[in-house]
Amino acid sequence: MGLFDKFRGKDAPQGVVYMFTFKVGNGRTQIPAPMKGAFVCAYAMDENPTAAAERCINKLLSMGYIVEDMEPKGAEMQLSSWDTHIAERWPDFMDHFPKQKDVVAEFGRRDAILAPFAGFE
Repeated sequence: MGLFDKFRGKDAPQGVVYMFTFKVGNGRTQIPAPMKGAFVCAYAMDENPTAAAERCINKLLSMGYIVEDMEPKGAEMQLSSWDTHIAERWPDFMDHFPKQKDVVAEFGRRDAILAPFAGFE
């Protein structure tokens, strides 16, 4: 059993979405030149913030990125605020995210939901 396997297969809680910002770099997957890295906001549901952060990190690692850093404090919101949060924080990318009525099922299919990456030189 892998380190994080104990979190897989559990039903996601129905109340809290945890949010984290990560700095990622080139790994198996390369960030397009001339960018040297990227920041990405990741969302996950789990029994606590640590388990949710592990889900996000595993998602980024599975995509081939190196996780270089993480904001020391994440944030949380009620699932019922999902659509409002996305509309306020990501107004130009609303089609990138699942709608509130679909978000719990989406968290069940994926370890984390990632926002668009913001590259830097």
